[in-house]
Amino acid sequence: MSLVESYPGHWQVNLKISSGTHRISISIDGEAWEAPPGLTPVNDEFGRTVSVLVMD
Repeated sequence: MSLVESYPGHWQVNLKISSGTHRISISIDGEAWEAPPGLTPVNDEFGRTVSVLVMD
């Protein structure tokens, strides 16, 4: 997927996501995967922290 700089220092991506509950984590510049801020964090089955996104 391609990121687009929406304004200096801020990047975005547009995705088509189906309805339902999704777990999300991000990696920036090859660094460790982390839960993106602004969403509810939970631990997954591997003990990692991910964020939950619910799409209606």
